[in-house]
Amino acid sequence: RTTNTFVILGFWLEDKTLGKHEAFAEALARGFVRFVKFLGAEKMNTKAISQPLLRRSAGKYIP
Repeated sequence: RTTNTFVILGFWLEDKTLGKHEAFAEALARGFVRFVKFLGAEKMNTKAISQPLLRRSAGKYIP
């Protein structure tokens, strides 16, 4: 709370192929944006997301 950072502590996919799916990555990122706004956070820590595409997509909308 003191840093206004939403920290993702764990993330896994039921279907691993989604980790390379551009449309899924964009949808997930936009969902994270809405959730971060709802929480009133200013930043998001995505280190727990092991899939590079998903981590990059989430990070491009929120510092």
